[in-house]
Amino acid sequence: MSKFLLLLFLPIYCFGQTSLGPNSIGLAYVAGYEGTEGSHILIDLAFPSANLRNNSAELNRKSFEQTANIKIYNVSRSYLLLDTTATFNFKVEFWCENDGGTQYRPTAHLKVDTYELLGDYLIEYDLQDLLGFAVIDLDEEIKPVEFEGYEPRITLNTSPNSNPNAIIWTVPDDAENCDGEPNNNLMIFLKTANGNFRMRCCGP
Repeated sequence: MSKFLLLLFLPIYCFGQTSLGPNSIGLAYVAGYEGTEGSHILIDLAFPSANLRNNSAELNRKSFEQTANIKIYNVSRSYLLLDTTATFNFKVEFWCENDGGTQYRPTAHLKVDTYELLGDYLIEYDLQDLLGFAVIDLDEEIKPVEFEGYEPRITLNTSPNSNPNAIIWTVPDDAENCDGEPNNNLMIFLKTANGNFRMRCCGP
C-alpha cells in the first residue's frame, strides 16, 4: 500500500511544487506595446534557472502557475516601476545553445496597462530593450551582492539605505556571436547573492 501511495504522489510533488523562490531576481524587457496609443506595455521576464525550486530536466518546455508578488525596478536609479500580485503563468523555455550546452530558464510574459506603472521609465536599448530588474516575493531576507572585481553597468537597491542586491555587468563577446538585437555582440551578466548568470546567449 505504501509503495502505491508513493508512486501516486510523486508526480504531484515533482510538478505541483515547482516555483520561483522568494527574492528571486531576474530581468524585465520591453517586448512591445498594444492598444490605442500604446495603452498596454508588453513585458518579458527572464529568471536564471537556479531560482527554480524542485527543478529538473522534465520541466523543460513545460509551464507552471504561481501566485506571487512581482516588483519591477527600472534601470533608472532602481526606481520601483511596477508592484503587482497575481497568478502568473511561467514557462521553462529554451533560450540558448552554445558550448555550455542546451539551456532553459523560467520566463513570463506580461501585458500591463500603462496606468499601473508608478512613473516614467527608461529603457536600455543597447541591452536588448532592458526595462529593469524583476523580483519575486521580495522580503527582508534579501541579501546584498558582492561585486568586487566587477564593473557594474546597472545596480539594484531594493532599499535606499542598503547595499546593492544585484548588478548587471557587460563585456564584449570575443567570438562576436551573440543572439538577438542589437547587433553589438555585448554579453550581459546578472550577478546576485545566488551567483553570476549569463542573460544573453553568446559564444560558440
